[in-house]
Amino acid sequence: MEQSIQENNYFCVPACVQMVLRLHGIIVSQSEVASEMNTVPVTGTEYVDLARVVNKYVFHNENPSQSEPGYRVQTIDRFENDEAVFALFEERVKTDIK
Repeated sequence: MEQSIQENNYFCVPACVQMVLRLHGIIVSQSEVASEMNTVPVTGTEYVDLARVVNKYVFHNENPSQSEPGYRVQTIDRFENDEAVFALFEERVKTDIK
């Protein structure tokens, strides 16, 4: 796989997304995905924007429902101890990999 080199110091996510999309046969510039993901120098790229844009290109649906294929953002607090939260995360990862 051809690697993408960041075009500037805050395009780490756009460079990664560019490589993921290339694996799917989708050619897009870093600046284009950065613009779509609202990437900015101060904060970079937010997780929800990353998922939304990859879903748009890969699944043709920016905001898939829980029953549709796509990527979702789930953060887990480092002090979380609810096993149901971890189980949901694990199921989402398995579903996304499929």
